[in-house]
Amino acid sequence: MKAKKLFAGILAAAMILGSAVSGFAAPSGGTAPVPVPPTPTTPIVVPVPVPGYYYVPVRPATPARPSTSTTTTATTAKPLYVTESKIAETAAYKTLKETKPEITNIIDQVNAGSTDLATVVATFTDPELVAKLAGKEFVSPFFDLRWNDGVTQAEKDTLKNAEGKYVVSLKIPALTPTLTGVQLLHYSMDRGVWEVEDTTAIDLNAKTLSVGFKDFSPVAVIADANSLGE
Repeated sequence: MKAKKLFAGILAAAMILGSAVSGFAAPSGGTAPVPVPPTPTTPIVVPVPVPGYYYVPVRPATPARPSTSTTTTATTAKPLYVTESKIAETAAYKTLKETKPEITNIIDQVNAGSTDLATVVATFTDPELVAKLAGKEFVSPFFDLRWNDGVTQAEKDTLKNAEGKYVVSLKIPALTPTLTGVQLLHYSMDRGVWEVEDTTAIDLNAKTLSVGFKDFSPVAVIADANSLGE
């Protein structure tokens, strides 16, 4: 079995530049008011921690309203989706534990480092899926990917690509420059199937990747087993 690479967390944050304020000079000597150029202000949003070990993009903050004061306040940006590394504490996992215990058994064994991908694949019956996973191994444990609370369908649709998948960007600390064939193994709770998704973009040095999903739920990063090293 190839050695597993478990990894540490990372925070996501956003910095928003704000709007401007304007005013007019007081009249002097009976002359007409002279316009004063707007004074720019740059409210800064303090970074907020995001659950999980992976980077998530942020929903644009609501712009601050123009004011006659030089002090303005911007609404903190909110991520569209989040990841949860402590998957056993998530609602998705608890639902699967009740409805599909065989799936959570796989997740538990993988995250405990007590099994490898070849052993997991031996339980699959879809020949196409088995073929896709031949020679692959886990790079990361399973984590949960979900929409953030309060995200609207219109906001979700901004992430859709031409295939109707929601494209997300993740930072995976376990990625290394030697990896090849990086993909994601995803269990769709909505459709009850395992899927292998190709990355749409990847930077192994920056440890980031983008990938599209039809729906969100437990996922793990995989790669060619012979590229992981001992």
